Amino acid sequence: METLKNDEIPMFKKQLNEIKDKSATKAGKEQYKTTEKEEPILGLDPNNKDNQSKVPLKTIDQLLIHNSDTAVKPIIGNKDIEKHGELVFNAQLLPFEAWNSEMVSTKIDSPALETHLHDVYNSMGVSSTVNDKLNVLIYFESIILNSNVANRLINSAFISILLKLLKNVKSPHLKMRLCSILGQLVRHSTVIGNDVAESGLFQALVDTVKDKNEKVRRKAVASLGELMFYAATQLDDESAEGGA
Repeated sequence: METLKNDEIPMFKKQLNEIKDKSATKAGKEQYKTTEKEEPILGLDPNNKDNQSKVPLKTIDQLLIHNSDTAVKPIIGNKDIEKHGELVFNAQLLPFEAWNSEMVSTKIDSPALETHLHDVYNSMGVSSTVNDKLNVLIYFESIILNSNVANRLINSAFISILLKLLKNVKSPHLKMRLCSILGQLVRHSTVIGNDVAESGLFQALVDTVKDKNEKVRRKAVASLGELMFYAATQLDDESAEGGA
């Protein structure tokens, strides 16, 4: 290894300092570039600059709220909340001829339907076994899943007999079916008269929520939710009319 001469040492130090200065300057520029680099947009690939330039930034409110959050979904009979099987009844055991929901809807104002509903009403009120009464109730629920039919029946004497049954029956199966019917009537109705509000429907459902049977309580809560939602929409409509 060669030894530097005395007169060569200052020159070597000078060259070494120049190399250090150039390295420091280059490092500073790289650090400045890194600091000035744009932060990536949330949810996008930071290496894809095209995406960041084309997709507009979203506010916190836009990120937190989705369009599906404002969609109205039913409570009673909602498959996401509870298992909801088909309404199966034994037509041969009914004390009247069974109609399908389409027949009931098309003949909503006919005398024939009045006679049919009268037979259904009487079948609910007579003394019978739990299974016979349950069969009639399941049939009745199968024909009310239509707005025109629900509007007609919820504003009729049926609401009184349904509430009377709910108050007096002991069978959990009957209570569940009655709560389901009341909830479906409210869910599919668009016009509920003052007589229904004064019938004690709300209080009857509140009382049933206290039932010792868990499944009965769940049905009662679902029906009560439908009733409260309907009441809330009526308040919104009244507020809108008052503001206008």
